[in-house]
Amino acid sequence: MPLRVASLALLLLLPPGASAQEAEEILRYDVVVELHDGGRMVVTEEIAVRALGQEIQRGIYRDFPTDFPRASGFGRIQAPFQVLSVERDGRPEPWSVESIGGPGGRGGVRVRIGDPDVLLDAGEHRYALRYETWRWVRFGEEEDQLYWNVTGTGWSFPIREASARIVLPSPADPSDGRVEAWTGPEGSTASDADATWDAETSTVSVRTRAGLGAGSGLTVRLTFPKGIVAPPAPEVEAAWFRMDWGGYIDAATVTGLLLALYLLMWSRVGRDPEKRPLVVRYEPPPGFSPAALGYLQERGYRDRLFAAALVSLGVKGALRIEQKKGKWALRRLEQPKGQASDEEGQILDALLGDRESLTRSRPP
Repeated sequence: MPLRVASLALLLLLPPGASAQEAEEILRYDVVVELHDGGRMVVTEEIAVRALGQEIQRGIYRDFPTDFPRASGFGRIQAPFQVLSVERDGRPEPWSVESIGGPGGRGGVRVRIGDPDVLLDAGEHRYALRYETWRWVRFGEEEDQLYWNVTGTGWSFPIREASARIVLPSPADPSDGRVEAWTGPEGSTASDADATWDAETSTVSVRTRAGLGAGSGLTVRLTFPKGIVAPPAPEVEAAWFRMDWGGYIDAATVTGLLLALYLLMWSRVGRDPEKRPLVVRYEPPPGFSPAALGYLQERGYRDRLFAAALVSLGVKGALRIEQKKGKWALRRLEQPKGQASDEEGQILDALLGDRESLTRSRPP
């Protein structure tokens, strides 16, 4: 996983007394990587810059990638990162950390170095940034490998000199490993750098042979035998797994709990009752007239319901319906054969009142 570094940034005009022939640039960029068991790295970066108040005004910032998409396209890799100390010209310097995005779906943190209320004096300033980070060693089956972007390629200033010293936790025979270094913009295969491996001090040193232009950097890949760096402990790997997949695990857990809750609720109250055998009934339920059942089915009054009530009164012997010479007559019967419902009795009283019959020229 290559380490990307953003450019220096700062803020105002060329201060009085600065030479017009001078330019803001990185004079020296020296990095020491202390590699520990478990893949823990303590890195010290010393960055000497010439500030003229053009871009470098109040300080610098340094970007570190800490969040990478996996090669499979599913899931991400989180690299722990923590600032240990920041100095400028040998004195502690204010700093702050903020989250940032990056190209290719990468994310990370930005360390802002400098007091936003204090302008830098024109001239050379030396920054020392010390931090701790993990997960940059790739543990293989036969050999292990560290891939480290020493300076990054995001600087908007040229770098006159760049170097890196990687200190291994255990002695290693240089003949059993190899050192590769690349210079130039991201993806460059140029190698304008010298590398040495001191077996006595377990130190690998890399130094550029020429300056690096804006947007260029130094990258090192160190391959060494297994056993030089002990792999992380199981509990550490478990913490990393939680860091990478914790969001997915939490989302799946919540989704599973909701699904289980819905299934439980459905099994208790959501199932339709078992269907009973269908039995054909030719009479209305007790207490309901045909007109009342029709009202329930239609969910409102219809004219045909009135006709149904009259027919029901006739069937029950409470009313006689006669037709003679194009006229219709309704006659009350003194001794009804059946018991009319309440609403039918009300209809009968409303139509006839005290009369014995009602004659209409068309059906009521």
